[in-house]
Amino acid sequence: DANGSGYCMVNLDKEQAKALKKGENIIAAESKGGKHSKYFDVSLFDLKDNVADDILFTPGQPNILRGPNGFEWWLIYMANINGGSRDQYVNRVQFFDRTLYVDGITGPNTKGYHPYPALPTYSILKKTTATGAFSNQKPSEAYLVESNVNTSGNAGVIVWWKDENNNAKVGLDAASNSWYLEVAENGKTEKKQFLMPSDFKWGVFHSVRVERYNGDLKIFIDDLPAPETSKFVGVIPETAGVAGLYDNSGDAVFEGTIYTIGFDDIDVTLSSDTEKIMGDALSNYEMSVQLYGIDQDKSAGAYLAYVDNNNYVKAVFNGSTGNVELIVKYKGSISKKVEYPLAKTSMVYPDVKYTDSMDKGYRFASPTWLNAIYINRHDADNKADFTDNMFEKMTVEYLANGKWHQIDRSNVGIADNPMYNVLNFNQVKAEGLRFINSVATDLQRHIYKIGIGEQLKESYNLRTVRDNDKLYLFIDGKQIDCVDIKKMPASKVGLCESNYQAQYRGMLYYHINKDSK
Repeated sequence: DANGSGYCMVNLDKEQAKALKKGENIIAAESKGGKHSKYFDVSLFDLKDNVADDILFTPGQPNILRGPNGFEWWLIYMANINGGSRDQYVNRVQFFDRTLYVDGITGPNTKGYHPYPALPTYSILKKTTATGAFSNQKPSEAYLVESNVNTSGNAGVIVWWKDENNNAKVGLDAASNSWYLEVAENGKTEKKQFLMPSDFKWGVFHSVRVERYNGDLKIFIDDLPAPETSKFVGVIPETAGVAGLYDNSGDAVFEGTIYTIGFDDIDVTLSSDTEKIMGDALSNYEMSVQLYGIDQDKSAGAYLAYVDNNNYVKAVFNGSTGNVELIVKYKGSISKKVEYPLAKTSMVYPDVKYTDSMDKGYRFASPTWLNAIYINRHDADNKADFTDNMFEKMTVEYLANGKWHQIDRSNVGIADNPMYNVLNFNQVKAEGLRFINSVATDLQRHIYKIGIGEQLKESYNLRTVRDNDKLYLFIDGKQIDCVDIKKMPASKVGLCESNYQAQYRGMLYYHINKDSK
């Protein structure tokens, strides 16, 4: 039974499906007329191993918001589910270095790893006047601390705390209309002070956020880089510590305080045959990084989980084979080794900067090796026009090193999906494609999105999530595998297997609080 208009999904289990017999079947359904329509339709689908999911109509009103742990970002949007009332939904936002990527619309039955927003390692969400270092927290060399501070005096956050003689603080000082960084080492204190804008209001809440990575600090006030200077390199010792709150004037109130182990937006250059181990040993975490410089004779990778040289999981992008190699090593022996091909058919959309009626331009995020192009045989401006060879209407060129080169159009056929023409050609390395109508008087678009036979790229996004006994592997936002590592203790992450000077950018790593599940 289903009430109301819209879609109703009925998933038949194996026992219910046995009611279907070979040959013709009869499905009976009854419906009462609705206010706006009396039409009624039933469709039967064989979903194989999948399960029918909710349908979200008219998604819109998108907003991007930082998650409760301070590191994650989420897309918040409105949509109608199964024809019902409009409601709010969220999906995870990733950053491929500086490029935003959204993890699509997902539902309760969507395959793969789609968690709820993660909680911080430690938090005090209610208003408090309590101060001091956060107790019972694991000391770390990389974390963020953030709190909303209301003071008309002098108060802020403890950035690093080892003891009374070794600590660092970032605070707001109303008397001098300034903010400051104060570092104490072995009892000797050094203070750096910076003016706030003249219209800065005191006695109201202001957000103070500090990201610590080893000895470096990034400081934000009210979600903006701190005035005058916001980045400090090697300003505190690379010694593990915890964070906290402090109030020098006794009038401060704190609210929405979070502390999360991890780091964000870290760039690393890895020399040939070297490696770098990073982060804290944890059993629940996420790591992602954008890898640059892959070529057909180059390889580079990362440790998805690293305990020591005899216990680890690593993924290596091998340009010579065109595969990602996953290796699991436990107690000195390789327990799993598997290869995942990087070659795939990718859909790309025209870039409006290089597109008009006669010219269609497609630019790639990174140089790409490709050997095929797929075009819909339905004309984009006339869906009733179904063409035998859409490539006859346009010239095809690829961009390499700033110059355009013709692609031979002689090898055109019908793809496995007969809706598409496919053009096969000798593999080229391209930064983009363009299509120009062959006839000067032809002002039709003909095509919109196209497919490319992608063989290899210079840059990939690698992401992993460790959930205690499970380790998930993602490449360019798509889940590739889930590995059982229940015998492996808490682990770190790292970068490895480079046979050239590899660039790793926008690296993100953070602790996932197990209470957030």
